[in-house]
Amino acid sequence: MIDELSLGLAPKIASALLQLLTRLRDDGLSILLVDQNIHQTLAVADRVYLLTNGRISFCGTPEALRERKDLMNAYMGTG
Repeated sequence: MIDELSLGLAPKIASALLQLLTRLRDDGLSILLVDQNIHQTLAVADRVYLLTNGRISFCGTPEALRERKDLMNAYMGTG
């Protein structure tokens, strides 16, 4: 379990850590990553859970989330 991996780190370091997590995931390790940097997180995630007021408002793949323009706009400011 990793909470806010990229918070306070230089972008180069955060990127290197995400690459490491990707390798660990590919080796079969389960990882729970909590992070507000949604674009980097979606690039390495297999599953996504969005929380709203402590409740799961979305559960699915990164691809399924990207198709939900309403959620992408609400959470990421993109549509």
